[in-house]
Amino acid sequence: KAEGSAPALMAALAGDPQAAVRANAAIALALVGGPDGETVSSLARALGDRDTAVQKASIMALNSLENKAGPALPALRALDQVADEEMSALIAATIDRITGP
Repeated sequence: KAEGSAPALMAALAGDPQAAVRANAAIALALVGGPDGETVSSLARALGDRDTAVQKASIMALNSLENKAGPALPALRALDQVADEEMSALIAATIDRITGP
């Protein structure tokens, strides 16, 4: 079952030395799921990654989770304070999707 891969993806997202692996883990984690709370927490933590590709992948993954990603809103808003214009637009769209109707 795909959900069984969630722990390995969370571990890769949190600690793989290669940014591309961490970014791909974020996207894959949103696709395979896993316990919602743990998935959202892992993605929210990844918003603090030093690499912007990982941050963007995590934002897109949270966007795909829609209202299930509500607990990540504080982390998204914190990142928005230091984000460039492109990332800020992505964050705004994600916040709208999470909090939307």
